[in-house]
Amino acid sequence: MGRATMPGTRGRTGVANIGYQGRTIAELVEALEADGVARVVDIRADPVSRRPEFNAKRLELSLRDAGIEYVPLGELGIPREVRKGPEGKSGKGALLEWYTRHLDANPELVGRLVEMSKGPRIAMLCYEHVESECHRGVLSERLRAAGIRVDAL
Repeated sequence: MGRATMPGTRGRTGVANIGYQGRTIAELVEALEADGVARVVDIRADPVSRRPEFNAKRLELSLRDAGIEYVPLGELGIPREVRKGPEGKSGKGALLEWYTRHLDANPELVGRLVEMSKGPRIAMLCYEHVESECHRGVLSERLRAAGIRVDAL
């Protein structure tokens, strides 16, 4: 099955930022196709979901059917033990502060996304719909600071 990108999106570069909260798999794939995304980078530490269509294997198959590559990069996520630990119990603010410190200590993680962004358009994927409520927001800020355009979908 070929991709049905919108006019003007083929060959697009940079980074899209998308959460699947409140979307069906069909809506997610449609948004990615319309934006010209060639590769989805799954930045969940544990690529599982209560919604089976968003578990890694099924998600990968749905994306492949649309001609979109799936790349799981769990090292860009927040590990379960952190989400369940004191930071997780303190709320999203504490988790995002932990994540900021984590990226400060591991700059190669952002560097990997910077390198990937030099090719065909990628999309960072996680659960949260709103970027500012998710670690995707922290990553987006880092990418923008590196001169990379990041668009929310």
